[in-house]
Amino acid sequence: MQFKSTEDIEAPIDYVFARLTDFPSFEKGLLRRGATVTRTRAAAPGQAGSAWQVKFKFRGKMREAQLDVARVDPPSSLELLAISGGMHGVIRASLLALSAGRTRMTVTSELSATTITARLLLQSLKLAHGSLANRYHARLGAYAEGVEERYRKGL
Repeated sequence: MQFKSTEDIEAPIDYVFARLTDFPSFEKGLLRRGATVTRTRAAAPGQAGSAWQVKFKFRGKMREAQLDVARVDPPSSLELLAISGGMHGVIRASLLALSAGRTRMTVTSELSATTITARLLLQSLKLAHGSLANRYHARLGAYAEGVEERYRKGL
């Protein structure tokens, strides 16, 4: 199953990439949403190799996921791998400079299942693909607006 969203951001590509690789702010966001986040491996800022163990509630059940920064290509792309039980995910963020002060961000998330239990979960998610895709697009739109707002304020 795949989700894809594209947003144009009124900020330079280097600024947007710096926000995408600001992992401590993502950790804080997960903590605010009730997840437990433990950094298991740290790499230099903007480089591949960082990893986290994340515990969160999904569909009324506690889940665990391992997140790894698989590839970083400054300032144009970032790839994360996620493994949770029998579910595997790849999140790719690509940036394209449209002009000196405008960046196009495309984020693609792909989920696949390796166990029967995970396949059943993925099948139920496929039934709700439309509403999940809308939520995915809205969340990335809100993220893009937040990046623009921070850039305008000089943060």
